[in-house]
Amino acid sequence: MPPIDIHVHLLPRICSPIDFSGQVAVVIDILRATTTIATALANGAKAVHAVQEVSEALMVAEQFIEGEYLLGGERHGEKIDGFHLDNSPLAYTPEVVNGKEIIFTTTNGTRAMAHCRMAKEIHLGSFNNLSALVNRLQEEAPKEVHLLCAGTDSLITHEDVLFAGAICEKLGAPSDQVEPGNDTAKLALDTWKTHSQSPELFYKSLCNSRGGANLVKLGFDADIRRAAELDLYEIVPNYDPKSGKITA
Repeated sequence: MPPIDIHVHLLPRICSPIDFSGQVAVVIDILRATTTIATALANGAKAVHAVQEVSEALMVAEQFIEGEYLLGGERHGEKIDGFHLDNSPLAYTPEVVNGKEIIFTTTNGTRAMAHCRMAKEIHLGSFNNLSALVNRLQEEAPKEVHLLCAGTDSLITHEDVLFAGAICEKLGAPSDQVEPGNDTAKLALDTWKTHSQSPELFYKSLCNSRGGANLVKLGFDADIRRAAELDLYEIVPNYDPKSGKITA
């Protein structure tokens, strides 16, 4: 495998879309967008259509007949009025989403996807599909990989940084073949190594993160537990910025 430089970006607002131009990007929103999207696709959804605004979601819904689609997402952690589903991965069961088009908008995750629009490939990562994602990156063997953390309300979130560090380690950094391309990647790798020494410590770190604390307040503790599960799925969601469509 040729050498890979891994670049970690802690927030969309502190990097430019041009940073991703022609590169392979991974969008990270552990709590909960990328976890939920992976769940929906693994459970049989035809596609997830990522949009930025509620009004866009309603316009996309007009392309389908009643029963073909579901509106899903959240604003500040809570279900949007008139939507079928919120942003809980536990809501996207096979019985609910199989064969459906999911039209999806969230506070942070879908905006992070659009920020990577100049990348040649845009993958979505979660702990639920960590190994599948790492395998895909190893197969693609790009010269650079750019990991974008979505954050929470324009602030850095520990859970996204943890996942970025997990990718760095799984790809083999630091080594002759895989090198942190910026100090933020080194920071993420150190964070992951410190907080993944036991399943209990890892789960506690997710709960104590900015995103985790918000979910605990809203009563979504079970979503954090699900987001912490490693390698539930063997799929890699891919985002097409031209259409906004995410497929496995």
